[in-house]
Amino acid sequence: EARANVPSIVSGYFDGFTVYQALGYWRGLHESSMVIEILAEDTADARARVYDLAEALRTANVQDTVLVTEQSVAVSLFSAGVSTLG
Repeated sequence: EARANVPSIVSGYFDGFTVYQALGYWRGLHESSMVIEILAEDTADARARVYDLAEALRTANVQDTVLVTEQSVAVSLFSAGVSTLG
């Protein structure tokens, strides 16, 4: 039931994100999993929100751990005929 609330939990921290259903493996065992992709500026505030979100998801889903990965990416946003290069 808590997994159904993931979008509402995440939206409390970030305006935009993508959720993927996945199958996770750890030490030979598998479980249903989710991957949440968030694009945010590399700031202390954004990082703190990610860590606070990870803790909120860990608690809501009664998990021992939540994995957070960080990656630098180049982004181009195309909207209404206007492109913003980042």
